[in-house]
Amino acid sequence: MDKENRPALSQAIILAGGFGTRLKSVVADRPKALAMVAGKPFIEHQLEWLMEQGITTVTLAVHHMADQLQEFVEQWTNDKIVIDTVYEEKPLGTGGAVVNVIQQKSINGKVLVINGDTLFNFTVQPILEYMQNKKEPILLIASKFTDASRFGTITVDNGYVTSFLQSTGIHSAGVVNSGAYLIDSIFFRTKKIKQFSLEYDLFPEMVTNKNIIAYTVDKLESFFDIGTPDSYREICNK
Repeated sequence: MDKENRPALSQAIILAGGFGTRLKSVVADRPKALAMVAGKPFIEHQLEWLMEQGITTVTLAVHHMADQLQEFVEQWTNDKIVIDTVYEEKPLGTGGAVVNVIQQKSINGKVLVINGDTLFNFTVQPILEYMQNKKEPILLIASKFTDASRFGTITVDNGYVTSFLQSTGIHSAGVVNSGAYLIDSIFFRTKKIKQFSLEYDLFPEMVTNKNIIAYTVDKLESFFDIGTPDSYREICNK
């Protein structure tokens, strides 16, 4: 595809409102997004990756220890990317948080949604091009893992996500949800702002109607997360 006709993506949402319950034994005094990795807050690594993807505007969905994230935003000085927060009075879950941000910020067009505890090493442009002519409102970015025991896995048939399987703890290869989604904001613009989960409430319902597509990135194990003490230590040692 020539450069002039390539689709562009400028907006992202980082879901940074969670309590980080599993990580509290090693990071108790700050939200997960501000956990220190390689000498700087984890979210700075995410923002650097987002800038590499051409993202210029980022909104953080915040709740737990929101004051610390707000302070981070106020001290941000890199003018290549504008960051802001949308506060949740009560926890809205991943789905409610997306609805809240899209409606509060009047977001239009496609937006990249990522979990606040995950760092990626793939390129978004080919995924955006893949979604360009698709009618489905949500694209799930997936990754192949040689050991998917810590994650739930997904099955994909002819480009559609057909099932979500809970983690079994069995050490085997599988395709997993990377925690990154390309979404058409219009799908969320009229939804009620309430607590619900993308992964456990919305996506299974959409699978039934073949309304969610997947793109499995070429790189093996294309993301790292700090959701557990072990995974946090692992990413700190990379």
